[in-house]
Amino acid sequence: MNDLQVLEQYAMDNYEEGGHWVVETYSEDDYAEVLANCHSLEEAKETIKRDWELCVMREKECGWGE
Repeated sequence: MNDLQVLEQYAMDNYEEGGHWVVETYSEDDYAEVLANCHSLEEAKETIKRDWELCVMREKECGWGE
């Protein structure tokens, strides 16, 4: 499994915790950009997790899904 696939799987594994925002909106180019801008795979995972956590926070602020 290459690093891009690892990131995709990481988002899928965390789908219910907010990873769905990444799974549903990221393209392969988006994953590749994250990897290019990070120094390690772990940093890339932290980056996409921050992205979905921000979306979850905004979702709650807007009252979506209630």
